[in-house]
Amino acid sequence: MTAPHDRNLEALIYSDDQWISARCAEAFAELPVDWVRTEDSNVASKLLSNSSFDFVILDLDSPSGTALLPRVRTDSSDRRHAVVLGITGGGIDADILEMSYESLIFYPVRPEQICSEVHRAMPLAERVSKHIHLPSESDENAEDLETSGPTLFDGLRSVARVVATKSAEQFRQFVAHLSQKEMQHSLSIVAQERVASLISAAGTIWYVHEITRDWTRLAFLVPATGPTQLIGVATLLWLCAKYRRASAKQSLTTATETN
Repeated sequence: MTAPHDRNLEALIYSDDQWISARCAEAFAELPVDWVRTEDSNVASKLLSNSSFDFVILDLDSPSGTALLPRVRTDSSDRRHAVVLGITGGGIDADILEMSYESLIFYPVRPEQICSEVHRAMPLAERVSKHIHLPSESDENAEDLETSGPTLFDGLRSVARVVATKSAEQFRQFVAHLSQKEMQHSLSIVAQERVASLISAAGTIWYVHEITRDWTRLAFLVPATGPTQLIGVATLLWLCAKYRRASAKQSLTTATETN
Protein backbone atom coordinates (compact mmCIF):
# COMPACT_ATOMS: atom_id res chain seq x y z
CA MET A 1 0.00 0.00 0.00
CA THR A 2 1.53 3.30 -1.03
CA ALA A 3 0.46 6.88 -0.66
CA PRO A 4 -0.88 8.58 -3.80
CA HIS A 5 1.72 11.35 -3.58
CA ASP A 6 5.50 11.61 -3.09
CA ARG A 7 5.59 11.93 0.69
CA ASN A 8 5.12 9.78 3.73
CA LEU A 9 2.12 10.37 5.90
CA GLU A 10 2.68 11.83 9.37
CA ALA A 11 1.35 10.57 12.69
CA LEU A 12 1.32 11.83 16.26
CA ILE A 13 1.06 9.39 19.18
CA TYR A 14 0.27 10.68 22.65
CA SER A 15 0.59 8.03 25.35
CA ASP A 16 2.57 7.23 28.47
CA ASP A 17 1.80 3.52 28.16
CA GLN A 18 4.70 1.56 26.65
CA TRP A 19 2.43 -1.28 25.52
CA ILE A 20 0.16 1.09 23.57
CA SER A 21 3.22 2.79 22.04
CA ALA A 22 4.52 -0.62 20.95
CA ARG A 23 1.18 -1.43 19.32
CA CYS A 24 1.29 1.88 17.45
CA ALA A 25 4.86 1.26 16.28
CA GLU A 26 3.80 -2.19 15.09
CA ALA A 27 0.85 -0.69 13.21
CA PHE A 28 3.00 1.90 11.40
CA ALA A 29 5.97 -0.45 10.76
CA GLU A 30 4.86 -1.55 7.29
CA LEU A 31 3.10 1.65 6.27
CA PRO A 32 4.52 4.81 4.62
CA VAL A 33 4.06 6.81 7.82
CA ASP A 34 6.54 8.97 9.75
CA TRP A 35 5.45 9.13 13.37
CA VAL A 36 6.41 10.90 16.56
CA ARG A 37 5.48 9.89 20.09
CA THR A 38 5.24 12.07 23.18
CA GLU A 39 3.89 11.70 26.68
CA ASP A 40 4.10 15.42 27.41
CA SER A 41 0.65 16.99 27.01
CA ASN A 42 2.11 20.47 26.41
CA VAL A 43 4.28 19.21 23.56
CA ALA A 44 1.34 17.31 22.09
CA SER A 45 -0.86 20.40 22.31
CA LYS A 46 1.72 22.54 20.49
CA LEU A 47 2.18 19.94 17.77
CA LEU A 48 -1.55 19.68 17.22
CA SER A 49 -1.84 23.46 16.99
CA ASN A 50 1.07 23.97 14.61
CA SER A 51 0.93 20.93 12.34
CA SER A 52 -1.53 18.85 10.36
CA PHE A 53 -1.24 15.12 10.96
CA ASP A 54 -2.61 12.28 8.88
CA PHE A 55 -2.98 10.13 11.99
CA VAL A 56 -3.50 11.31 15.58
CA ILE A 57 -3.59 8.60 18.25
CA LEU A 58 -4.60 9.82 21.70
CA ASP A 59 -4.40 7.55 24.74
CA LEU A 60 -7.42 8.83 26.66
CA ASP A 61 -6.36 6.85 29.75
CA SER A 62 -3.16 8.92 30.00
CA PRO A 63 -3.12 12.16 32.01
CA SER A 64 -4.60 15.01 29.94
CA GLY A 65 -5.53 12.58 27.15
CA THR A 66 -9.18 13.56 27.28
CA ALA A 67 -8.27 17.26 27.55
CA LEU A 68 -6.49 17.04 24.16
CA LEU A 69 -9.61 15.87 22.33
CA PRO A 70 -11.00 19.40 21.77
CA ARG A 71 -7.69 20.29 20.05
CA VAL A 72 -8.37 17.82 17.24
CA ARG A 73 -11.99 18.79 16.64
CA THR A 74 -12.66 19.84 13.06
CA ASP A 75 -14.15 23.18 14.15
CA SER A 76 -11.49 24.08 16.73
CA SER A 77 -8.86 25.45 14.31
CA ASP A 78 -7.86 25.71 10.68
CA ARG A 79 -5.67 22.63 11.10
CA ARG A 80 -7.13 19.41 9.73
CA HIS A 81 -6.22 15.97 11.01
CA ALA A 82 -7.29 13.15 8.74
CA VAL A 83 -7.77 10.20 11.12
CA VAL A 84 -8.08 10.57 14.90
CA LEU A 85 -8.19 7.50 17.14
CA GLY A 86 -9.25 7.74 20.79
CA ILE A 87 -7.68 4.80 22.65
CA THR A 88 -9.16 3.58 25.91
CA GLY A 89 -9.24 0.34 27.85
CA GLY A 90 -11.94 1.53 30.24
CA GLY A 91 -15.64 2.20 29.97
CA ILE A 92 -17.26 4.33 27.29
CA ASP A 93 -17.88 7.96 28.25
CA ALA A 94 -21.15 9.26 26.79
CA ASP A 95 -19.89 12.87 26.48
CA ILE A 96 -16.71 11.77 24.69
CA LEU A 97 -18.76 9.49 22.44
CA GLU A 98 -21.02 12.40 21.42
CA MET A 99 -18.04 14.68 20.81
CA SER A 100 -16.34 11.95 18.77
CA TYR A 101 -19.41 11.50 16.58
CA GLU A 102 -19.68 15.24 15.93
CA SER A 103 -15.92 15.63 15.30
CA LEU A 104 -15.36 12.47 13.22
CA ILE A 105 -13.15 10.72 15.79
CA PHE A 106 -12.81 6.93 16.00
CA TYR A 107 -13.82 6.12 19.58
CA PRO A 108 -13.63 3.91 21.52
CA VAL A 109 -10.65 2.03 20.09
CA ARG A 110 -9.31 -0.71 22.38
CA PRO A 111 -5.50 -1.06 22.67
CA GLU A 112 -5.56 -4.50 21.05
CA GLN A 113 -7.47 -3.03 18.07
CA ILE A 114 -4.89 -0.35 17.20
CA CYS A 115 -3.23 -2.29 14.37
CA SER A 116 -6.45 -3.30 12.68
CA GLU A 117 -7.99 0.19 13.04
CA VAL A 118 -4.89 1.91 11.62
CA HIS A 119 -4.78 -0.41 8.62
CA ARG A 120 -8.52 -0.03 8.09
CA ALA A 121 -8.28 3.79 8.18
CA MET A 122 -5.19 4.00 5.95
CA PRO A 123 -7.11 4.56 2.66
CA LEU A 124 -9.11 7.33 4.34
CA ALA A 125 -5.93 8.99 5.65
CA GLU A 126 -4.37 8.89 2.17
CA ARG A 127 -7.42 10.42 0.51
CA VAL A 128 -7.78 13.23 3.05
CA SER A 129 -4.04 13.90 3.12
CA LYS A 130 -4.08 14.47 -0.62
CA HIS A 131 -6.72 17.19 -0.23
CA ILE A 132 -4.95 18.76 2.77
CA HIS A 133 -1.64 19.12 0.97
CA LEU A 134 -3.12 20.10 -2.41
CA PRO A 135 -5.40 23.00 -1.43
CA SER A 136 -5.27 24.65 -4.83
CA GLU A 137 -6.77 21.58 -6.48
CA SER A 138 -9.59 21.27 -3.97
CA ASP A 139 -10.31 24.99 -4.19
CA GLU A 140 -10.45 24.65 -7.97
CA ASN A 141 -12.91 21.76 -7.72
CA ALA A 142 -15.06 23.70 -5.25
CA GLU A 143 -15.07 26.68 -7.58
CA ASP A 144 -16.10 24.47 -10.50
CA LEU A 145 -18.96 23.09 -8.43
CA GLU A 146 -20.12 26.58 -7.51
CA THR A 147 -20.01 27.85 -11.09
CA SER A 148 -21.39 24.75 -12.79
CA GLY A 149 -24.91 26.17 -12.78
CA PRO A 150 -28.17 24.66 -11.56
CA THR A 151 -28.19 20.90 -10.97
CA LEU A 152 -30.83 18.24 -10.44
CA PHE A 153 -30.42 18.58 -6.69
CA ASP A 154 -30.97 22.33 -6.85
CA GLY A 155 -34.27 21.46 -8.49
CA LEU A 156 -35.01 18.99 -5.71
CA ARG A 157 -34.48 21.74 -3.14
CA SER A 158 -37.02 23.91 -4.94
CA VAL A 159 -39.44 20.99 -5.12
CA ALA A 160 -38.92 20.35 -1.41
CA ARG A 161 -39.95 23.91 -0.58
CA VAL A 162 -43.09 23.65 -2.75
CA VAL A 163 -44.01 20.26 -1.30
CA ALA A 164 -43.49 21.53 2.24
CA THR A 165 -45.89 24.40 1.54
CA LYS A 166 -48.48 22.06 0.05
CA SER A 167 -48.06 19.65 2.95
CA ALA A 168 -48.67 22.42 5.45
CA GLU A 169 -51.90 23.24 3.64
CA GLN A 170 -52.90 19.55 3.62
CA PHE A 171 -52.19 19.36 7.33
CA ARG A 172 -54.37 22.39 8.04
CA GLN A 173 -57.18 20.81 6.03
CA PHE A 174 -56.69 17.56 7.93
CA VAL A 175 -57.07 19.38 11.27
CA ALA A 176 -60.20 21.07 9.95
CA HIS A 177 -61.52 17.68 8.84
CA LEU A 178 -61.19 16.29 12.34
CA SER A 179 -63.52 18.98 13.66
CA GLN A 180 -65.88 19.53 10.68
CA LYS A 181 -65.83 16.02 9.10
CA GLU A 182 -65.30 17.56 5.71
CA MET A 183 -62.18 17.96 3.61
CA GLN A 184 -61.44 19.08 0.04
CA HIS A 185 -58.51 17.48 -1.84
CA SER A 186 -56.91 18.52 -5.08
CA LEU A 187 -55.61 14.97 -5.66
CA SER A 188 -57.36 11.63 -5.69
CA ILE A 189 -56.26 9.01 -3.17
CA VAL A 190 -54.35 6.97 -5.77
CA ALA A 191 -52.68 10.09 -7.18
CA GLN A 192 -51.63 11.23 -3.70
CA GLU A 193 -50.12 7.81 -2.95
CA ARG A 194 -48.16 7.85 -6.20
CA VAL A 195 -46.95 11.42 -5.73
CA ALA A 196 -45.82 10.57 -2.18
CA SER A 197 -43.91 7.52 -3.48
CA LEU A 198 -42.20 9.57 -6.19
CA ILE A 199 -41.21 12.28 -3.72
CA SER A 200 -39.85 9.64 -1.33
CA ALA A 201 -37.80 8.08 -4.14
CA ALA A 202 -36.38 11.48 -5.11
CA GLY A 203 -35.54 12.19 -1.47
CA THR A 204 -33.77 8.84 -1.15
CA ILE A 205 -31.67 9.50 -4.27
CA TRP A 206 -30.82 12.96 -2.96
CA TYR A 207 -29.93 11.49 0.46
CA VAL A 208 -27.49 8.99 -1.09
CA HIS A 209 -25.96 11.79 -3.17
CA GLU A 210 -25.43 13.96 -0.08
CA ILE A 211 -23.86 11.31 2.19
CA THR A 212 -21.48 10.05 -0.50
CA ARG A 213 -20.41 13.45 -1.80
CA ASP A 214 -17.24 13.64 0.35
CA TRP A 215 -15.15 11.42 2.59
CA THR A 216 -16.66 12.65 5.89
CA ARG A 217 -20.22 11.69 4.96
CA LEU A 218 -19.05 8.43 3.38
CA ALA A 219 -17.12 7.35 6.48
CA PHE A 220 -19.50 8.51 9.17
CA LEU A 221 -22.88 8.75 7.37
CA VAL A 222 -23.75 12.14 8.74
CA PRO A 223 -27.51 12.60 8.18
CA ALA A 224 -28.34 15.08 5.43
CA THR A 225 -30.97 17.62 6.49
CA GLY A 226 -32.60 18.56 3.17
CA PRO A 227 -33.36 15.08 1.81
CA THR A 228 -34.36 13.84 5.27
CA GLN A 229 -37.01 16.55 5.46
CA LEU A 230 -38.21 15.71 1.91
CA ILE A 231 -38.56 12.02 2.81
CA GLY A 232 -40.43 13.01 5.97
CA VAL A 233 -42.87 15.13 3.98
CA ALA A 234 -43.42 12.26 1.52
CA THR A 235 -44.12 9.90 4.42
CA LEU A 236 -46.72 12.30 5.83
CA LEU A 237 -48.42 12.60 2.42
CA TRP A 238 -48.51 8.82 2.06
CA LEU A 239 -49.96 8.34 5.54
CA CYS A 240 -52.59 11.01 4.80
CA ALA A 241 -53.56 9.12 1.62
CA LYS A 242 -53.86 5.88 3.59
CA TYR A 243 -56.06 7.65 6.15
CA ARG A 244 -58.30 8.92 3.35
CA ARG A 245 -58.57 5.42 1.89
CA ALA A 246 -59.47 3.90 5.27
CA SER A 247 -62.03 6.67 5.91
CA ALA A 248 -63.59 6.14 2.48
CA LYS A 249 -63.95 2.41 3.11
CA GLN A 250 -65.46 3.05 6.51
CA SER A 251 -67.98 5.54 5.05
CA LEU A 252 -68.91 3.06 2.30
CA THR A 253 -69.44 0.28 4.85
CA THR A 254 -71.60 2.53 7.03
CA ALA A 255 -73.72 3.59 4.05
CA THR A 256 -74.24 -0.03 3.00
CA GLU A 257 -75.31 -1.09 6.47
CA THR A 258 -77.74 1.84 6.66
CA ASN A 259 -79.37 0.90 3.37
